[in-house]
Amino acid sequence: MAGANWRCTACDEFNGGAAKACQACETARSTPVARKPPPARPPGDWTCLKCNVNHLREDLSCLACGTGWRAATKKATPKKPPVRKPAAKKPAEKTATAKKTTATPKATTTKRSSAGSGSPSDGRGTPRGATRPKPPPAEVFYPSATAGYAPPPATPAAPPPTTPAYVPPYVPPGRPFYRTPEKTSKGKGCGLGCLGAIAVLFLLPMAASSCDGSFDSDSPDSRTQVSPTAGSCPERISEAIPSGREAELVEGFRTKNKQITICRTSSEDLYYYGEFSDQREPGIAMRAEKIPDGYEARNDPYLYRIKGDTVTIYENGTRIGRESLTSEPSPS
Repeated sequence: MAGANWRCTACDEFNGGAAKACQACETARSTPVARKPPPARPPGDWTCLKCNVNHLREDLSCLACGTGWRAATKKATPKKPPVRKPAAKKPAEKTATAKKTTATPKATTTKRSSAGSGSPSDGRGTPRGATRPKPPPAEVFYPSATAGYAPPPATPAAPPPTTPAYVPPYVPPGRPFYRTPEKTSKGKGCGLGCLGAIAVLFLLPMAASSCDGSFDSDSPDSRTQVSPTAGSCPERISEAIPSGREAELVEGFRTKNKQITICRTSSEDLYYYGEFSDQREPGIAMRAEKIPDGYEARNDPYLYRIKGDTVTIYENGTRIGRESLTSEPSPS
């Protein structure tokens, strides 16, 4: 089957595929150089065993030492030491016979030997083909198994474990307990306050001023307005308030088991004094300020807020208690 057309390298003339020489210049057709097959690639990622460097499948030689991937991944076969054959010992009988033969030459000679016909026997007494005795092999000294042995250094014994010092467990300080008050409505509290004002005539001005303050809480002057005083602050509470020697009683409240007293010093500072009703523990005096429809006192991390007929206790901004309040006209 004819091949493809080819071009003459001498005159650039195109010729048919069956032509073996150029039709123009009769130059023989040159045989194209056979292409070398591409080198085989490794089947996967490989590691050079000479320098222990990892390579990808596309790498045909080591990037560190330049060895081809075939030679770099070929494991070296361990060389076996040559086997030494022990020297063969000749029997003692042959050696003795040879010695005996050497020591006793022949007494009579033939005419052929005396005529000098070139016999190998020259009168030394050694027959043809006889071998000289080899000296016995020297003894080999093998060292004992314990020769040159040095015992390893003794490992020091580990010290006994030490018992850690006793550390008492941490017990967080307790926080004050406040019972959650029952849900009440403001309207009911207002009604109870009005009934108390009717029952106690001398508290009528205080109740009227309290109601006026609750209705006018949105006015700008209500924040600084303070209820009229009902007398002097109790002596034991005045002693607990800084500069409270001449403190005046502003307002008093009572819960189920606690008493709250609001007093104002001569320097117009308000103080919140909270304690148990039975006075089993000393109370706490805190700086207070007037807020719409109530008061607010802070004793970090606690905040006490009196608003309307309830007092709410917060710890770090989280409410932890709430109780209902009733008016205490004459705290003792």
